[in-house]
Amino acid sequence: MRLGLMQRILRGAANAQKTAPATFGTEPVNKVINPYVFHRRMDQKELSQHTVQWRPWGKAAFKEAMDERKPILLSLGAVWCHWCHVMDKTSFSDPAVVELINSKFIPIRVDIDKRPDIRDRYNFGGYPTTAILNGKGHVLTGATFVPPRQLENMLGQIHQVYTSKYDQMLLAPSEKRKPPEPGMDALDENIMPFIVSILTSAFDAEMGGFSMEPKFPAPSAITLLLLNHARTGEAKYIDMATLTLNNMKRLLDEVEGGLFRYSVTRDWATPHYEKMLDTNAGALMNYLDAFSVTGNAEYKRVAQRILDYIETTLCDGQRGGFYGSQDADEEYYKLATLTERKKANAPFIDKTIYADSDGQMICAFFRAAVVLDKPRYHELALKGLGFLMKNLFVDKSGMYHYYTEDGKADVQGIAADNVWCALACIAAYEHTADVRWLTLAEKLAAFIARNLVDKYGLHDRLSQPDDLGELANKQRPLEDNTMAAHLFTSLAILTDNEKYMKTAETILLGLSGAFETYGHLAASYAIAVEHFLHPVKIIIIGKAADDKTKRLWHAALKAVDPCTDVLLLDVEKDKKQIAEAAYPTSRLPVAFLCAGKRCSPPLLDEGELQKALKCPPTASS
Repeated sequence: MRLGLMQRILRGAANAQKTAPATFGTEPVNKVINPYVFHRRMDQKELSQHTVQWRPWGKAAFKEAMDERKPILLSLGAVWCHWCHVMDKTSFSDPAVVELINSKFIPIRVDIDKRPDIRDRYNFGGYPTTAILNGKGHVLTGATFVPPRQLENMLGQIHQVYTSKYDQMLLAPSEKRKPPEPGMDALDENIMPFIVSILTSAFDAEMGGFSMEPKFPAPSAITLLLLNHARTGEAKYIDMATLTLNNMKRLLDEVEGGLFRYSVTRDWATPHYEKMLDTNAGALMNYLDAFSVTGNAEYKRVAQRILDYIETTLCDGQRGGFYGSQDADEEYYKLATLTERKKANAPFIDKTIYADSDGQMICAFFRAAVVLDKPRYHELALKGLGFLMKNLFVDKSGMYHYYTEDGKADVQGIAADNVWCALACIAAYEHTADVRWLTLAEKLAAFIARNLVDKYGLHDRLSQPDDLGELANKQRPLEDNTMAAHLFTSLAILTDNEKYMKTAETILLGLSGAFETYGHLAASYAIAVEHFLHPVKIIIIGKAADDKTKRLWHAALKAVDPCTDVLLLDVEKDKKQIAEAAYPTSRLPVAFLCAGKRCSPPLLDEGELQKALKCPPTASS
């Protein structure tokens, strides 16, 4: 029905949206949710004018819609979303619109950060999203930002059509689609060059990045370019990566640090001012790796400014963990000095801790600790991961999605939470050699494999028998799948357990019939396939407390290669494992680069290891 009668009704509203761009991002039914959940700067007078009777997403609201034969108005937004705030202050505070919504619709409001599963099924191309559903939760039509008069007109027409053609409205089809069949029987060497060619075709040779406008950071694309440069030696790939990073740093807040979410213009110079934890985690990894590869101190500076911002603003130094976001406020961020900003009200910080983005930032902090040689980032990463696993992890049930400032964990079964926290546990194991982190990673991997993987790959959430609306339909996000493939490949390499490699292969083959449709976003798939086909394990053997061992271990962890996993074996604690593998240990500490059953000769210092990393072994060499 998205292209049917209801869509024609909204043509006028769609034109109205040009006045404001979209932002690209169980309670009793009689309880009114705080209507300004997306707006934190309202005074009490403004608040009292806003009386939309928002319901939470749940069975009660859907039953009410069916019982009263009313359409559902689903509002998707976030605390960091500027145009969500504008729509709250205008359209959803307009008396005529409020009266129409409360009397003729069942209004439901969803925070997209807290419910990414709902976000991904009902998003109309940006935020705010205003979606119209029938009582079964299937989409009739929708829009992004709609000004008051256009919204009033749109809702009035929808009410008339829904009332007069109610039976037809209930027949609106689900968005369910059969997933594409795997496109190949086996993964091969052609996938990475093919996706690199997609990046090359999409590349903006003047400004960097992989689109015209808006311009979003693309961390996986940068990682793939650096990896392909290392594999081929061709300068054009590192040139593409550095041009992008050189211009992308225009998103950096030079006063307080941290990157803004994206630019509305091609030249990266007109940011949308929200700061997101996951955006900064991806950018931090890129700038750290670019510094490691090029030695360019500017990349180190940008990485440090991101770290400074996260540590001072989005880090819970007392409990551990990282906050989700800081709100957009153009007036505040255009103040040019810290002194001026201290006199103003700082934008709202969402102090919710989200498992997926926290796991991503924890991985980035481990990386920062070795690249910048600053152990405090290692400690912050461990503290954050400890908080997540203590407060959001349930054995055999996986991760909760978020943890509120007042101590409530909620929403289980989201794939990204389990994948990123497992990857963070693997990073912790590689950086500490503490086997309890490996054990936790394996527990999360077992939950994922048991509940979320089928022949089509990884689906985004744990299905429930009573799922409402489009939640009954499985989705398989590319990024979640590729990171899950990395997880299972790393576990296979670190544990020598072939079952993990088979799960990684199942996930990657499941996407093999669809990855071409993702454009430059398929970069993450190429990296995961390369990791699967050509994994390299760096084994360090020595006394873990010995300074020479630590230096060799540190050099291994600094390797700029997403296909590399690091294993430290202590000569006392891991004596049995060392003996079974028959590693030569006449001189310690020692390192080996291994691919499959083939390993390099003994490498006795950091220089030998770094030289060997430039030409690592392959399973067939």
